[in-house]
Amino acid sequence: MPYEPTNWQQGDDITVEKLNKIEQGIQNEQEGPQGEQGPKGDPGEDGTNGAKGAKGDKGDQGPAGKDAENQFTDSQKEALLSLIENDESDSE
Repeated sequence: MPYEPTNWQQGDDITVEKLNKIEQGIQNEQEGPQGEQGPKGDPGEDGTNGAKGAKGDKGDQGPAGKDAENQFTDSQKEALLSLIENDESDSE
């Protein structure tokens, strides 16, 4: 938070709180404003690899792939068969 100076007037009391505010403002200014980011540094050395862990259990079989049987529904099979039969009759 930026320092907000006290606007002192003739006859104002100097209190502990006001003196501490001044001290805190001075301390904050010692740190200075944020500067621009510096250039990126060189990468560090690679760390050593830890010990290799034990082999895990075999996982469950995944879903059927592209060569699996019954990948089409019955209605899709009928539609494909119909297209093939129509194509063969057109070429005769």
